[in-house]
Amino acid sequence: MAKLTSGETNIDSYTIQGTENIIKVGDCVLIRPTDRRKPQYVACVEKFEKDSSNNVNVHVRLYYRPEEAAGGRREFHGANELFLSDHYDVQSADAIERKCVVHSINNYIRLQNPGANDFYCRFEYKVATGDFTPDSVAVYCKCEMPCNPDIFMMQCLKCQDWFHLACLGMTTEEADALDYFICPDCSSNTKEEVGENTLHNGNTQEPPQVPTMNPNLEKNEEMGGPENQAPDCSTQNSINNTEIPVSSAKRVMNVLNNMDCLESGSTLWCETLYLLEDPTRREIFLQMKDDASRLAWIKFRCNIEAK
Repeated sequence: MAKLTSGETNIDSYTIQGTENIIKVGDCVLIRPTDRRKPQYVACVEKFEKDSSNNVNVHVRLYYRPEEAAGGRREFHGANELFLSDHYDVQSADAIERKCVVHSINNYIRLQNPGANDFYCRFEYKVATGDFTPDSVAVYCKCEMPCNPDIFMMQCLKCQDWFHLACLGMTTEEADALDYFICPDCSSNTKEEVGENTLHNGNTQEPPQVPTMNPNLEKNEEMGGPENQAPDCSTQNSINNTEIPVSSAKRVMNVLNNMDCLESGSTLWCETLYLLEDPTRREIFLQMKDDASRLAWIKFRCNIEAK
């Protein structure tokens, strides 16, 4: 813990001016930016300090929005997704506007009515290196993309995987009209099984209703039962737990081969190939604006790897 200067004391909480809202250490808050054109900062309160003049400063750990991080916002990032960064800051407590909540992604999905003060986080983010923890998450559907809580999905009755309507070429109205859903890969086998059951039993049992998922999980809660739960978007105990799909190695090689500032076959070039075996780093590399930025990043990363 940092030492207090003369006249400073730690306090356990702070009441937002003009309100009765009390902010405590460990709470998440929205902080007013200096530039009003920018969105509010989301941060976790680490501690409060009060000086001899009763001015209160708040020490915070900042959350980053996807567009503020390396790689930018991608299709699977929800509107309220945040990354817990290693960026710490000190602000006047007067800049705190209100309390908010940063949920795990699974808890966020289960909210019936997420509000303006509800966010979720599934990654930690290192600002200096652009690294994410974890570096892989569960993926779903034919597109093999991580879960985006804002996008409606359906679960296959057979394989239990989840699918986007757009990837199935299906509208919301068509999905609502289904009694149950079986994905294209499972459909042929299911037809054979249904036919056999009909021959042996004379009739078939009515399949359960189609499990569906949207950000509010309204249909899931109506149906109930563990088989109708939303996809587990954590990195543990989740189906198809593979790395985030990234740009192909061919694209990386095309960029490298056209970098005049990096000699093909050189030691640094070979180190770069090794460095870019990591899919997240490949994506960061490809998202950079110019070769000068790529070269600076390569040298920085290679120096870190060498330590």
